[in-house]
Amino acid sequence: MGTKREFFESSKEAMKFLEGLALGEEEFIFRGQPSAADRLSTTLRRFAGVQSDERVKDLLRRFEIALAKIGIFPFEKATRLDWLEYARHCGVPLPVIDFTYSPYVALFFAFNQMSAHATKDGDLESYVCVLALGTKNLAKGWAKAAKREFSEEAYLRFKTANDRLFEHGFATDILQLIPFPGKKNRRMMRQMGLLLYDSLDYNALGFDDIESFIEAIDEGGDNPTLYKIYIHKLCAQSVFERLELMNITGSQLILDEHGAAMDVINSYFYNSRIHFRDLDNK
Repeated sequence: MGTKREFFESSKEAMKFLEGLALGEEEFIFRGQPSAADRLSTTLRRFAGVQSDERVKDLLRRFEIALAKIGIFPFEKATRLDWLEYARHCGVPLPVIDFTYSPYVALFFAFNQMSAHATKDGDLESYVCVLALGTKNLAKGWAKAAKREFSEEAYLRFKTANDRLFEHGFATDILQLIPFPGKKNRRMMRQMGLLLYDSLDYNALGFDDIESFIEAIDEGGDNPTLYKIYIHKLCAQSVFERLELMNITGSQLILDEHGAAMDVINSYFYNSRIHFRDLDNK
């Protein structure tokens, strides 16, 4: 089974299910999406279609120039991977998809700044979505598509990117987990983040995108490759209350004024316990 959908009307039951995946024997990574209708894809594929090494280098070079114009020089010395990771977290469309090891962080981004529209009639617009991606099944499916033998050693290579991954450019036609952020990426550290580098040509493989590719994976086992976990928007209050008790808020995850603004918007869905004494004293 490639993809399985689960629907929850209770935040408590949704969290219990997510925790079971995160703490189970199979390895899952998570992603939160405010729009339940969104499909899994890299930002570059949505922006420009099929990737090329030249296109990615051009986007990163333009980003570096734009930063220099406003006096921002984030690295004294950096690898292509450093720039790829940094630029993606600033919004540049690139051939990577953001994930987290934490289902709670994924829950935050699923509900973060969501639209207030929610009905009880079960239409998809009334739900947010948390994706849980099984990394081993994904690696098996890619090995089969590439007509290669799969082994534990191959799986280890898939989920352990080495420092020389982009030494000769941004490779096409590969899937590769980038399991840890660079040491200067505090935001990604806070989010327990990782990246999935995806430069496959799905049209050539006969698929629309990575999600349809995953739907076709059938590697057996108790779990599908991808869970799409739909949680009703009416759960927003209880979700934010629980996450705040874990200190999972926009300001703590984003570490700048944009994260603080997220907390202002999200506070309309619940009563935050975070206040300060003497805030108005000058």
